[in-house]
Amino acid sequence: MEQSKTLNLERLLKMNEKDQSFLLRYLSRLPLEYRLDIIQRHRRLIHKLKEQHADLEVATLSYGAMLLAIKTFYNEDKQLSKKRFEDMSLEEIGELTIRQIKTFDQKRHTSSPKRDTLIGYWAEVKTLKTMGKGFRYIAKFLQKKHRFEVGHTLIQTTWKQLEETK
Repeated sequence: MEQSKTLNLERLLKMNEKDQSFLLRYLSRLPLEYRLDIIQRHRRLIHKLKEQHADLEVATLSYGAMLLAIKTFYNEDKQLSKKRFEDMSLEEIGELTIRQIKTFDQKRHTSSPKRDTLIGYWAEVKTLKTMGKGFRYIAKFLQKKHRFEVGHTLIQTTWKQLEETK
């Protein structure tokens, strides 16, 4: 049964398991805006696939539609990046540049495990800060109460990002 699903999926997508894994990793590296665009494409594709392949399960069709949406986005992205600037209009150059900047920013601003844990304790950090305590005091408090060692500078930069931008 499992092997027939795999064969049906490979027949539907015309790509092997290695290519499918590559596309899923590619999706995980994209900025949120582009992931949402791919999900919109997925929603359009799944209805077409349901009409064409009514014999397959909905979960299989949904997975296939997602991979096809990622593949079309990937092909468009590669096509844009391979074009020469002389052949492109200003709008295409602008779109390509914005895509490259957003992808670079996504790679550069990955979240650290310490920051994620700190955000888990953010209610306590916020309470202590509103009581007038400093970031060094908060760092010592987190170390004593939760055995979570964090630098005061990380607390300060996270505070600036989350609280001062409101």
